[in-house]
Amino acid sequence: MTTWILWISKEHPEHWRRAVEHGYWDMLRNKDIVAGDDVYFWQGGRGSQLLGWTQATSDARDLVAGEIGPWSDAATAPYARRFDFRLVSDEPNRTPKWGEVASATGLTPAPQSGIVWTSDPANVAWMQRLFSAPTPRIDVRFDDTIQVKLEDLLEDTRERASRTIALRRGQQEFRSALLHAYGGRCAVTAYSATEVLEAAHISPHRGEQTNVVTNGLLLRADVHTLFDLHLITITSDMKVRVAPSLAGTPYMDYDRQPLASSPLLGEQRPSVQLLESHHRLCPWYATYQTVLF
Repeated sequence: MTTWILWISKEHPEHWRRAVEHGYWDMLRNKDIVAGDDVYFWQGGRGSQLLGWTQATSDARDLVAGEIGPWSDAATAPYARRFDFRLVSDEPNRTPKWGEVASATGLTPAPQSGIVWTSDPANVAWMQRLFSAPTPRIDVRFDDTIQVKLEDLLEDTRERASRTIALRRGQQEFRSALLHAYGGRCAVTAYSATEVLEAAHISPHRGEQTNVVTNGLLLRADVHTLFDLHLITITSDMKVRVAPSLAGTPYMDYDRQPLASSPLLGEQRPSVQLLESHHRLCPWYATYQTVLF
């Protein structure tokens, strides 16, 4: 994977918060950012500083005619490509000057494009060490007679600005469609108490256009939380994979098992492409696959 650093124009510092709010970024240049790449944002101008660390959740794609972002200069700037992202952290441990970054990584500013990149593992690790992104520690004992609210147990600052886990039973039509498609049973556990079944987006919710059955899974509330935290994922052959950090919990019983419930109609089944994008964002997945097979 590649690590990118993008500059935000000194004339439009507000673009950073708008990008975080909407979960995507539009580029003036045709750069091939792909899902899973780390993307850092740097504020240009007098207040030059590191703003945040994000991770692309989609490959960059060309904008279509009439597709306009929330940017102050959207009417005049020739934006060309867009990628979605999730916020990993907007709280660096420290805010180095660009000279330090350039000296440590060998990267130099590219004012003509506002973008530099590296695939050197040492540079990637150096950038990540500027932030704290601890792996959530989980101690979960789920009993069917006790509904454990993992929202109260899991606190992960990497997710706090991208979307809130609580109160996501919204998009009622989307949830109703998934309840029908999955026969009212959790895709992973087959649990059938509808009061705790939720509509999970495979690719993050970005408005009504993402509320389609192929971008959804019907999941029990606790499983939905772990799916959003990339501790549970679904492979392209519709099998459940569970992060090794959950060893010793009941969730490991589902590892390598086929989905317990899935739509009968092919056109309602989860998109293989979206599932692959999800498990590419699970930092444990590639290593775990090597061990298991």
